[in-house]
Amino acid sequence: MKFILTENGNEAVSLAFVKDFAIERVVYQDCDGSHVIAELDDDDDATIKIFESEDADGNFSAAKAYIAELVGKLNVDGAKFILTASGNGAINLAFIDTFNVGKIVYEGAEKFCVEAVLSNETKKIVSREFDSADEAEKFLAELVEKINGGTK
Repeated sequence: MKFILTENGNEAVSLAFVKDFAIERVVYQDCDGSHVIAELDDDDDATIKIFESEDADGNFSAAKAYIAELVGKLNVDGAKFILTASGNGAINLAFIDTFNVGKIVYEGAEKFCVEAVLSNETKKIVSREFDSADEAEKFLAELVEKINGGTK
């Protein structure tokens, strides 16, 4: 079982209970910070990394890079997290019931994406937008093959 230390160092959270990682933007008087949050299966959360400077966009970019690096390290060690297409979050595969191809309307155009349906029935888009259902279905097939280590 793997644990991740929180930002303040007074708590360690079991990865088995982390549904996802997300970035929470926090506005202070003198700057905008980006906090990387571990959202837990009991709907609680823990702050695992804080980026605070006067550069709000830089903080957000640093938080995205941190999540990508964290997921890369965790997955090498046997965890199974998948980054969202936007890179501002990652989902624990253990909490995903199904993946499906969903239809969205964006700026008047019909697009498709692959969504993860979590066990608590919240949906999070995990892919970029596609112009056709066929493209989304191809992406889903490749995703499943990658997750399963080369087998569909």
